[in-house]
Amino acid sequence: MGAARVEGASALQILWRVYVPLAKPVHNAFALPSVSFHWNNFRWPVIITNSVTSRPPTVGLQVLSSADQGVDWSIITAATLMTSAPLPIAFLLFQRQFVQSFMRAGIK
Repeated sequence: MGAARVEGASALQILWRVYVPLAKPVHNAFALPSVSFHWNNFRWPVIITNSVTSRPPTVGLQVLSSADQGVDWSIITAATLMTSAPLPIAFLLFQRQFVQSFMRAGIK
């Protein structure tokens, strides 16, 4: 920070050019588990929403498995694949950044 200040950088420039790049590994390491936790959260959407149409797909999956109408395993399997597919796809797309974030955090 001192070198940036000597070079004439403002506080906002120091923030964007020094602190944000250094914080990216931490944010990347936190993002995937956090998104996974919130994606699979069942209780909070049920408590906060009044309409079935505004709930996330993982909560809607529970509606498909109601015992009153019988369980259609082919529909449940297809719906499970559709609701769980975004997380592995996101991991595959950001795998390099995710692994590097842990490597950089261990070096410091």
